[in-house]
Order: sequence, then C-alpha cells, then structure tokens
Amino acid sequence: MNAYNSMIIDNADGKMSGSDNFYLDRTLAHEFTHAVMAANINYYMVLPQFVKEGMAELTHGVDDDRYSLIKSLSTNATALGNWLDTSNTNTGQSNAYAAGYMFFRYLARQAGDLTISNSTDSTVRTFHGNDHVTNFVSLGFASEH
Repeated sequence: MNAYNSMIIDNADGKMSGSDNFYLDRTLAHEFTHAVMAANINYYMVLPQFVKEGMAELTHGVDDDRYSLIKSLSTNATALGNWLDTSNTNTGQSNAYAAGYMFFRYLARQAGDLTISNSTDSTVRTFHGNDHVTNFVSLGFASEH
C-alpha cells in the first residue's frame, strides 16, 4: 500500500506522482484479472507464468509501460520462446509478463480477423473491436451489426 501514498487525488486514473506509467486503475484491472482467473480456472496456480501474467497484462494495457522490453523480445525469437516457458509457474519476472502479453495480444489480433462459419451458414465476424453477428437465428440470437 505504500506505493499508493503518492497518488494524485484529483486524477481519475489514480496516477502516481513522479511516475509516467503507474496508475491505480491499471493495477486494479491487472489484479482483478488474476482474481477472476483464479476463481474460474481449475489449477490456476500451476498455469505457466506467461499465461497468468500475460492475460493480466493484456487487461492492464501494458504496451506503453513495457514498450522497450516488448520491442527487445520481438526482435529475439529465441529469448521470446524461452520466456513462453510452460514449466515456469512463478511470478515476478518482467520478461515473462511481456512475453505473455505479446502472446495474448497476438491471439487477440488473430481473433479480430477471424471469420467462422457453421453448417447452417451462420457467420460470426469480428474486425478489431467491431463485432458482427449475422444469421444466428438458429441459436436464438437476433442479427446484429
């Protein structure tokens, strides 16, 4: 809690004085992601560090705070692969946080360009945040755009 002694009281995001990238709202989003995952995923504690922390970092929006580390890992496939280690269940290693963020950000971007069709020719499309649901009457959903 000592980290919050320097919070700027009138800042809506909970910015800390003397810090460019430390915000209470981001920290809460990160920690609540852990809480939701732990409450809903069996054996959460044995998930790889990059999964636990990467998802929390994605929710947190850490790309500005870890920009240099992300850039460094993005140009070194071996190092990135080493931090995407499925046997490392610890926490606190910045490289694993950044690698996990990159992993989940990649999956999110891929899903954003995804088109899925089923046998009744119903289609779900998402394009970078704009969701489109078409012909989902068979599943009880109305058509949306």
